[in-house]
Amino acid sequence: MAVKLLILGSVKAPELQRVVRVCKKLEATQTGNLEINVEQVTPIEYLERLDALKQDIKDFIPSLFPGVTVRVLTGGKVNVLSAKKFIGWVKEKHQVDDVHGQDLGVEDSLVQEELEKQGQLAFETYIKGLKHTVVHMDVQVGSNFNGRLWFELYNDIVPRSTAHFVSLIQGTSPDPNGGDPLGYKGTLVNRIIKEGWFQAGEIFDATGAVVVNEYLSDENFIVPHNHRGSLSFVNKGPHSNFSQFMVTLRPMPYFDRKFVCIGRCLDGDDVLQAIDNVKTRYEKPTASIRVTKCELFCDGIIPPEKDRLPTFF
Repeated sequence: MAVKLLILGSVKAPELQRVVRVCKKLEATQTGNLEINVEQVTPIEYLERLDALKQDIKDFIPSLFPGVTVRVLTGGKVNVLSAKKFIGWVKEKHQVDDVHGQDLGVEDSLVQEELEKQGQLAFETYIKGLKHTVVHMDVQVGSNFNGRLWFELYNDIVPRSTAHFVSLIQGTSPDPNGGDPLGYKGTLVNRIIKEGWFQAGEIFDATGAVVVNEYLSDENFIVPHNHRGSLSFVNKGPHSNFSQFMVTLRPMPYFDRKFVCIGRCLDGDDVLQAIDNVKTRYEKPTASIRVTKCELFCDGIIPPEKDRLPTFF
């Protein structure tokens, strides 16, 4: 009987790495009656896709499918399996075993660690292939949680805005008062709207006054705020973008044509959730949420002038 496997996974997840390797073993035992389709997406997008599956599949519980889902199509029937259940199914139906150390060139005790390494490498290769600028930001939430947010920046759509953001990521933005260059390292999350968005990136001088190195015009409103993790500059009205930014905690169509969306979060849902979980008083977090490190991971490809999307102001 022909079998079709539709695999959807977070490119970084060790569960996906394991399933793909088991599929290669399975493929070697079959004689043309097996079709395998693998779709790899970013960790944040995988969670969005799980939510979409919940709408299509009765009794689907996203939390039971960490890292990967496998839809097995046989004889007109569809079974949706987690990595663990898929590996059990393959072993029972096709006598194909799980991944072992010898498959990866490591000791059996190091299989999980090696799959995590392979997942991280796959993630980094994947995001370089996006051809957009990618940055990451380490965040400390309170005293017990540290995590990393990865952002894809739309340098081909909003080049001036993303260049400004990158200069603050790298700590090279000029200080209008002649001091040291400005950057996001050490800045705080200063506002949280529960299940809405959070704001961060305000820079202060020695007197406690907010430093504004320059106000950017609203470059364009091409990108909608249709993802959890959409990244935009905060403004004080039209054409008043500066250093402060915000990250949505759910799709926020209300922000469209009001704020310039410059990117989206690729990974770090645990960080977004940790920030959203912090108690607030009048929208101010009661615990310190600090950017401890931020870096440029890779530059995007800038299209030729003739191919760039128009700016409107």
